[in-house]
Amino acid sequence: GISEEPPREDLTLLVMQWGQFLDHDLTHTPEYASDDDGDSTNPMECCEFGRMHDSTVEDNCRPINVSTLDDNCRPIDVSNDPIFRGAGRCCMHFVRSLVASKGCLTGSLG
Repeated sequence: GISEEPPREDLTLLVMQWGQFLDHDLTHTPEYASDDDGDSTNPMECCEFGRMHDSTVEDNCRPINVSTLDDNCRPIDVSNDPIFRGAGRCCMHFVRSLVASKGCLTGSLG
C-alpha cells in the first residue's frame, strides 16, 4: 500500500513564507505608466476589458500588432484559448515592470 509520511511543519511554513514573498514582490512591483495626458502616474492600459483598443472586429478580437503599442505594453494574446474566448476575452493586460527608480529620488519614476 501507500505509506503516509508524517506532516512536515517546517516545510509547510517554508512554502507559506515563499508564497508570501512572491505575492508581495509581484503585487508591489511598480509598472511603467501612461503619459498620454501629461500625467505619468496613470496606469498604462494595453487591453480594455480584455479587448484591444483599436479593434474593428465584431467580437473585438484581432491579432495583436505590438508595433502600434507603447514599447512597455505587451498584451498577451489569449484569443485561441477556449476558456478566455468563451468569456469574451482575447488579450490579457501585461505591462513591463520598472527596472529601478531614478537615482533613489522621491517623486514620479516616469
